Amino acid sequence: MDMNSKTDPLKFEIVPFEEGFAYDVTVVSDDASVGDYIRLLDAFLDAKIAPCLGCDLCCAQRIPLTLPDVYTYAGRERDAIAAFLREKAEIRFVGGAVDVKLAQKPDGKCVFLDGAEQRCLDHPRRSLVCHSYICVPQTKRARDLREALINGGEDALIGELFRLGVLDDGGRAADYPPDPRWRNRSFDEIPLKDVVPPAVYSALR
Repeated sequence: MDMNSKTDPLKFEIVPFEEGFAYDVTVVSDDASVGDYIRLLDAFLDAKIAPCLGCDLCCAQRIPLTLPDVYTYAGRERDAIAAFLREKAEIRFVGGAVDVKLAQKPDGKCVFLDGAEQRCLDHPRRSLVCHSYICVPQTKRARDLREALINGGEDALIGELFRLGVLDDGGRAADYPPDPRWRNRSFDEIPLKDVVPPAVYSALR
């Protein structure tokens, strides 16, 4: 059964891939937003992929944060963002690079994981990367889209943290300019075509 609606701005499907199958994504409409990507990917996983309840393997992975993720968790005020990052995130500086991710407990699992129940304690507000974890292969263009959104959203977060003064400059701010395409926007308010590199976006059509 095809779970894609004719009115959906994105289409997800299982396609033949190398020695097996992979999931693929097609942009149907230029109105597609990052929020559409998240919702339709969730619906696709629910319809086509075995439930992962009770499996917490992805919760031990690096979980980078994007700017809208932090808005979802903390709101848009500077002090609330700073408090959330102190309590629930880890920020690393490696040379000129900055990495912002959800914190991990001593056992290496995400700070939001209930280890006894193997459930996320804040599942409705989980990050973009958490929505996109899937234990099946991806086509190249599906993988490129996922990476572009995660990397672009994290860079936008870092740029905003420098702008707000939550992070000390340290000579790195010039590498992370504020990005108005992401700032003060929810995922629903961010068109895919505005934040995905043209070559990646073109390959999805």
